[in-house]
Amino acid sequence: MSADLEIQINRAFPNSIEVEESPIEVSGSFGVILYNNGAPCHVYLQLSDELAEFAYMGTSNRFLKEQENVRLEIRVRENTPEIEGWVKIVTGHGSETAYATVIIKDSKKIRTQIIVDEKLSIPKPRVVDKDPVMPTGRLPLVALMMIAITMAATSLAIIQNWIIIIGVAVIMAGTYIAYQLIRT
Repeated sequence: MSADLEIQINRAFPNSIEVEESPIEVSGSFGVILYNNGAPCHVYLQLSDELAEFAYMGTSNRFLKEQENVRLEIRVRENTPEIEGWVKIVTGHGSETAYATVIIKDSKKIRTQIIVDEKLSIPKPRVVDKDPVMPTGRLPLVALMMIAITMAATSLAIIQNWIIIIGVAVIMAGTYIAYQLIRT
């Protein structure tokens, strides 16, 4: 809920001050953004007594270069009650003065809005647990394939003939194809 207080300097005429939106409501620390639309100038900021009791501003006197934009931080203490005050803005060595109203809301009383995505209202499809390895009904077929591969490898090791080597390659290829068909 914290917003920045935006102030236009030198926009209408030299040393002019225009507060973009007042009052602003904040729930904690906030910034004062100074937009210098013209020549260099000094800007002086002062907090009202009500704000100064619970808020702190590090720099109160700021020199703005030509066309410079600056954000100054106003820190508000924790557990600050709801108060209303003002920020005084002075330019041209006191020739122009403006006030911006600031309302500090009690952060404990502010109800934050929770945005819920509409996708959360759509139920997810049910996932049926499947054994990623293999169904139990196909285990005997896999056991037979393993026995065939073991017999082919043993025959190759004992006999060492080219025909048996080709036969073992065919059995292994067939076993691989059968395994792929079982998986799908």
